[in-house]
Amino acid sequence: MRPAALLLLLSASAAYAQPETRGPHPITDFDAGRVNLAGVQIPVHVYHPSDIATPLPVVAVVHGYQRNGSFMAEMARTLASRGMVAVVPDMPCGGIAPCDHNANAEQLRALLLWAAADPVISGRVDPTKRAIIGHSWGALSTFIATTRAGDFEAAVLLDANDDRGLAAGIAAQAAVPTAQVRAEISGNCNSMWTGGIFTAAPVPKLDVRIKGAAHCDAEEPSDNFCPILCGRGDPTKSALFRRYAVAFVSCILTRDPAVAPWVEGTGRAMDEAGGLIDQVGASGLAALPCIGMVPPTDDAGVAAADAASTSTTGDASTAANDDAAAVVHDDASGGVPIAPDAAAGAFADAGPSGASDAAPGASVDAGVPGPGSVDDGCQTVRGSTPLFLTAALLVVILSRKRA
Repeated sequence: MRPAALLLLLSASAAYAQPETRGPHPITDFDAGRVNLAGVQIPVHVYHPSDIATPLPVVAVVHGYQRNGSFMAEMARTLASRGMVAVVPDMPCGGIAPCDHNANAEQLRALLLWAAADPVISGRVDPTKRAIIGHSWGALSTFIATTRAGDFEAAVLLDANDDRGLAAGIAAQAAVPTAQVRAEISGNCNSMWTGGIFTAAPVPKLDVRIKGAAHCDAEEPSDNFCPILCGRGDPTKSALFRRYAVAFVSCILTRDPAVAPWVEGTGRAMDEAGGLIDQVGASGLAALPCIGMVPPTDDAGVAAADAASTSTTGDASTAANDDAAAVVHDDASGGVPIAPDAAAGAFADAGPSGASDAAPGASVDAGVPGPGSVDDGCQTVRGSTPLFLTAALLVVILSRKRA
């Protein structure tokens, strides 16, 4: 790709806040205790925006084998900050006995039904807008659940792994729009998920591989034990797993046009051109609700995106610098300013502080990590290279190669 074309692509994508960044809403989370899900008592933790009283989409966020919901905390917080309710179970899949993945799939279906009926959060949940995001064997039980149509509207598989051929045997029966976000590095914990499984799944679907990532990088926070067993990758890649998971469910549940570039558009193309993702496969995505929708005209980044997508002449460097210097807005956040940053692992400070209206004893997470290295109590958040510097470096490298 020519330097000028790459700069235009970067400029167009930067007009939207990246899906992995926190949204504008202060977050409340609380322990719902042990919930009866399909006959099994399962601990559930709930994250939701504390400043919205109207019903919201609900997303189940499911951990992998021998893990618990705390390893998926950042995914849940991001969803809640963007106007969704995240319900995070501690699944009964571990120990010496084999996991009952079909039973786990039923428990996930029951979890979404519980969220719509529980007296504490039922008024916050829209029972017609539901999704599941699962990691590893949590992704396997999610995939099994997709074969039972009518229970939810979207699914995301984070570096899924098969067990005894279960996924391979039911792939063609999937009946829910599904995204698969895979790690590049193969290891003990993802080697059973073969390419033919998702190929057989019906459309619409999205398949993305995260370059340089290993199995544990889909967690955030993770720990030191997981990479020893499953293979070591790059923890900064967690933001990319979150980017595509949040984009996909937001596209379907909230119809957010700001995430569309990463589902089917310039954001995804930028990540592929920049070497962040590869082996992309997409089918039937034009049917998804957010595709083709136009962000509101008061979005400060729309003019830059329009100019980048239609112009064939002009100073590309000037366009990129102008876009990087400008403040853009997250359309899902109601116009809250977010600074553009195309590198994985960055967060933008878009969360206003506010008082919690949650159940007594609930904790409030109203702050959002900003650029630089910040300890938020769960993890270290690393800053990243500004967009215009990334673009400039790419231009210099490409120019030298041509010389």
